Parts: sequence; C-alpha cells; structure tokens
Amino acid sequence: MHLTQQRSVAALREFSEPERIHTGGEHDLVGIVRDADDGAMDGSFEIRTALFGADTVRHWTDAYLELLRRFTADPEVPLAEVGLVPEADRRRLADLVSGAPAPEPLALPDLVARQAARTPDAPALDAASLTLTYAELVDHVDRLAAVFAERGAGPGEVVALALGRTSAMVPALLAVQRAGAAYLPIDPDYPAERVSLALADAGPVLLVVGERGAPVDTDVPTLALSESLELPGRRKSMTAPRPWGAFEPAYVIHTSGSTGRPKGVLVPHTGLAALAQGLVDSMALGPGSRVLQLGSPAFDISVAEMCMAFGSGGTLVVPPEGPLAGQGLADVLTGLQISAAMLPPSVLATVPTGEYPQLRSLAVGAEACPPELVARWAVGGRRFHNAYGPTEFTVAATVASR
Repeated sequence: MHLTQQRSVAALREFSEPERIHTGGEHDLVGIVRDADDGAMDGSFEIRTALFGADTVRHWTDAYLELLRRFTADPEVPLAEVGLVPEADRRRLADLVSGAPAPEPLALPDLVARQAARTPDAPALDAASLTLTYAELVDHVDRLAAVFAERGAGPGEVVALALGRTSAMVPALLAVQRAGAAYLPIDPDYPAERVSLALADAGPVLLVVGERGAPVDTDVPTLALSESLELPGRRKSMTAPRPWGAFEPAYVIHTSGSTGRPKGVLVPHTGLAALAQGLVDSMALGPGSRVLQLGSPAFDISVAEMCMAFGSGGTLVVPPEGPLAGQGLADVLTGLQISAAMLPPSVLATVPTGEYPQLRSLAVGAEACPPELVARWAVGGRRFHNAYGPTEFTVAATVASR
C-alpha cells in the first residue's frame, strides 16, 4: 500500500489504488514515512494480506493524515490537545459504551480509602502473619507513607520494594503511592543481574527490603520492613491527602526481556479505576469475595488482583511464599476459601480436578488457553475469563468470558 502526500495541507492528496511494494521484512505490518527529494512526504505500508485488508490500511492512513492536518494547521498545538482517535471513531466508541461512563480515575490508595469509608470493619487483607480490616489497612498505609516520605518518596520519584509476595508488600506499595511516588516491584528471587538492571534503570530513592535483606549489593538507601509492618518511630501519619494527577506514575513494571534487554514501563494511575470496575463487573465480585494474590508483585497480574479485591470491597488473600501449583495450589484454593483467582493456563492445568465450591470465578492470561482447559473448569456455574493485555495497557485490554 503506497501513499504520497505533499507537506502543505492544501496539497494533500487521497491515495487510491494499492501498489505492491516489498521491504524485505517478515513482519505482519511495516509502516515507513520518509522525506522525498521534491519536498514531499512519501510513505508506504507493507502488510500481510492474510491479516489486514486494504480498507483497514486506508482507515489507518486517513487517521494519520488527519493527525498531520492538525499539526500543520497549528504547529504550536500541544500534543495533549491532539486526539489520536479520529472524531468519527470517537463517536462510534461512545455509542458502544453509551450508558456506561468511564469511572473517575482513582489511585489504588484512594480505592482502598473509598472502601474503608463504606465498610471500615470488613477484612481487606488476609495473610499468614497479618490480617487487616479496611480501616486498619488505611491506617498502616498512612503511617508507612510518612516514613517513606521522610526517606525521599514523593512526586517524580520511585521507591523499589524487594518484599516478594508477603503480607508487607501490599501496604508498602500503597504507602509508596500515598506518598506520591511510583513503586518498583523487585522479586527477591530474580537473578542478581536482572535486579541490578532494574534498580539502575529506575533510579529509586529508596529500597525497601524484607527480612531476607537486599537481594543485591547496591548504593540505593535501604529500609528494612518486617511482615508485621513494624518500623522504629513510625508514629507520624500522612493524614492530608496529596493531590495527584491521573497521568502521574503509579508503578514501574519491567518486561520479561524475551526480545532483548528488559525495559521499565511507567504506568500511570489513570486506568486503574476502570480496570477495577471492569474486572469486578465481569467476574461478579462483591463484599465477601476472597481474591487470591498469586502473582509475583513484579508481574502486573498482581495489580489486577488488588483491583479485584479492593474494587469490590472483598479480601485480598496472600498465601505463604513459595511456588504454588498442583496439589499445593488446590489446598490453598480450598483451605483459604478462595472465590476468585487469576492464573496462567499452564499453572491451572496442574491443579487436580475436584470440588471447589467457593471458587466462583476464574481468569487466565499471559499464555494461550487450550479449549479443553476451559471445558474442564467452566463448570457448575463458575465464570471463566480469558484476559489479555500488555503492561502498557494497564494489565488487561480485553476479556472474553464464558
């Protein structure tokens, strides 16, 4: 698909017929825009026709040309004021979600505080060494936030948390955000090289560690936090909420590095309330729901688990540290009365078939889900969901349910 456009808006010409080109690549879609010798902009798309049709590429081209028109009409226009979605598409999307306005953006600590105002005595966190109501969780978060703020946590800063999947992790990450900073989850079991890379990449002002200590030697100031959240001199409390912007960073998640060097993705607060509402609605969660916190905090499924629990007024259940699969995971599901969980399909496949009367909603993601796994677990009125989304999309972009 080939197009040529003049720099002047008045001279922009609609492209008409497809033209065969070949860049020599093996990708599904390649887009190239370059300066031509005559002062024109010359562009081309190479597409895999089994995936994309000419009409689709024309639509993309129209959207790109509209973007160029906006910029050339007013070169000084701020990027934030230029919509990337064409107006016709905006109207179509608005029609699709009419009657379901997007929720007001909320940071995770605000999501917890909102539930605490509604049901202060309801259980919010259930872990082996710590159980907190919503009111108690808010109190711990405020006190920890004051300590972190004294150590440099604040707007524009990052605090690394090398606590693993422990009872201290959730209050700590909420406290980092309460202080205005973004949290960087560090899995203490990751290779030292990866941990060092993440610390160097994010440049945290503070590294919070558990009873195992720092996972690597580092110059980053370190603070030890026990699973009981005991800290010397933590009498202060951040009682006044700090105003925050929806597009301020909430957390940093590093990609797997499967295609090269892991990169840190800085995710803003703006999508968290919508994620919580979408998951709560699709998985039919509510007060009394017990959501398993299975994922490593360094994997953004942990964010979805918190949104599910705190967005519904339910309880986030943190099992003992260590790998969970097979019969061990089955014992956790039954023994801790888990009603909702998110699992990779390969992990769910190891869990023996049996009676799980409390487990009313399951979600899988991160991997392809075999149909036979759906047939095995989507039984007895249990909801089954297949979720997908890159880290950049705030955990989940699509959810298919059965």
